[in-house]
Amino acid sequence: MRWRQRRLTAVCLSFDVSQSMKYNLVLIAVLSLAVTGQAKEQLWPMWRVSTSDATYDVDAPESVASKTPSWTPSKAECPLSLTDAIHKAVAWIEKQPAKFDEINIVKIELNRFLVFNSKGECGDKWYYRIDYALVSNGKNQSQPSFAILLDGTIVPPKVTRDK
Repeated sequence: MRWRQRRLTAVCLSFDVSQSMKYNLVLIAVLSLAVTGQAKEQLWPMWRVSTSDATYDVDAPESVASKTPSWTPSKAECPLSLTDAIHKAVAWIEKQPAKFDEINIVKIELNRFLVFNSKGECGDKWYYRIDYALVSNGKNQSQPSFAILLDGTIVPPKVTRDK
């Protein structure tokens, strides 16, 4: 679902003026009528994590998540294998600006989106949650988790509140 916000601004003025002046004021009022629209993407929430530095949210845009492959675990293999998910995770981590000696994948979870449709049914859309740390000078430095959708799309964490 997309949320739309519309703002309509109109000003009505009443003056005792000549007929031609009325038409000019009406024309100006009509031309001044401002209609603005702004679409806000609906998000599918995944998780929130707080560290000592900030709070991070990981939410997938509905326009992206709804187009990922559907999956029923009892009927088929996962559309994105664990091995492929790890390769995509490492490739994404390596593109980040942080300096490190090694990547330590701490945990991988396969989770179902808990988004319900109008019938109250939970969909068949899934994602991997990747928890990792970067090793630098022999020390693990935990990093905010991120998600990989089953089409391989990376959903990075977004800072929602600095502490």
